[in-house]
Order: sequence, then structure tokens, then C-alpha cells
Amino acid sequence: MLTNLPRIERLPLRVKHEKFETARSLLARLSARNGFTSVSQLKTRVPNLSQFTIDGRSKAIWLGSSLSGCSLSSVSRCTPLIRQGGIQFGDLWFQGTRDSFRVCSECLNDDQSKLTYVTEDANCYIRDFWHLSNLRCCHKHEIELLSCCPSCKAKFSYAIFFGPKCKCGFDLRKSETSPRKLRSSMWVECQMLRSIERLTHTP
Repeated sequence: MLTNLPRIERLPLRVKHEKFETARSLLARLSARNGFTSVSQLKTRVPNLSQFTIDGRSKAIWLGSSLSGCSLSSVSRCTPLIRQGGIQFGDLWFQGTRDSFRVCSECLNDDQSKLTYVTEDANCYIRDFWHLSNLRCCHKHEIELLSCCPSCKAKFSYAIFFGPKCKCGFDLRKSETSPRKLRSSMWVECQMLRSIERLTHTP
């Protein structure tokens, strides 16, 4: 249980928490929506947050919910517990972790079509299942996920992912995403993710 939390107010400009969106992704979009270039900059500008460290899942969930006014339970449900040896979605445990995550360029294109915030960087968000270490495909678009930026080859992390573009400036929505016949193992991954969606995100 978190203790000694700072007293903070909701940000003037907010974003809606999206289905499957992690807490750190929500914080990144809130930062962009309010004119900040990073979550770190947001922390230095919001009263009582300069000394607050986001060093764990619970703190990220609390801060994202508090600043946005979004449901704490909703943000928590979409933020997997990552620890040594595996990753947990609700009551489901999967072996294997990685420090980075993968990205679906078509999901980012969908975000830009669906979300209409004036600040472009507030329109793309990170899905919880992109953190699965063995995941290689998007179960919605049935294409392979990007494991790194096609331009600078940097692995995706919350430090470099801020909106639809990599820190190097490359627009990830323009990545090669030609539909291809999935290998049988990737088809199984798609089916697994659909099962996770039903089990962990059905109200």
C-alpha cells in the first residue's frame, strides 16, 4: 500500500484512458497534452511532484489516475505486473520478460484516426500486451510487431517512445506493414492474445 503520497490536482488538459493502455503510456500522453516534452518535465512543473519518483507499477498507476481523473481500477487492470521471471495480467502469469516492448504501426495509425487531440503526441498509446516477451504479432491486424525503430534501431522503451515518433524523429506509422501470411506459431500467438483480452478486459 502506498503511503506519504503528495497532494496533487488534476491537470487542466486531460486524456481519456484507452482500452489496454498502461499507466506509463497514460502519463506520457498527459504530458504531451499539457505541453510537456516528457514525463520528467511534467514532474518538475506540477506542484508537489518534483521529488516524487515513479519507481514502481503502483506509483505510476496512482499518478496517472490522479492527474487524469481516470478510474484507478481501469488503469491498474491495463498495467501488467512485470517482475523477474515473468509478467502478470490479472490472474494470468506468463514466463519471460524484457525491458523493452514491441509496437504495431497499424495500431498507431488507428490511434491517429480515432483520437483527435490537437497535440499529435497525445493520440498514440502503448498496449499492455506489447510487453509480452514472446509476442511477435498483433492479434488485431495480424502483422509482425516492430521490435525496434526501423531508422535508428533503438529498442522501444518509455524513454524513447513519446507519441507516434521515435526520439530520432522517425514516424513509426510509416513503417513497413504489408500484410503477410502468418506462420503457424504466430497464428497461435494471435489466438492466445484474444483469450487474454477476453479474460482480463471483460467488465
